[in-house]
Amino acid sequence: TGLEGLRVVSERLRKSFEDYTFFFEDSAREITISIGGCAIPPYRFSNLEEMIRQADESLYRAKETRNRVVCHQVSDE
Repeated sequence: TGLEGLRVVSERLRKSFEDYTFFFEDSAREITISIGGCAIPPYRFSNLEEMIRQADESLYRAKETRNRVVCHQVSDE
């Protein structure tokens, strides 16, 4: 998917965790997640390591403030 689709799906997933109450050992727990992603134009999908590196960097940026989505778009060049 493109960058906007990545953001929509990631935000929907993040929000579903935020809104759900988990139960563990008779206690209610609220859990949040941080998501990092990378969108790459289809014709640029030749470097898997670069895609993983970009997604990993986005995840670390998301974790800095927690419970957020950070997405990166690889340029069309």
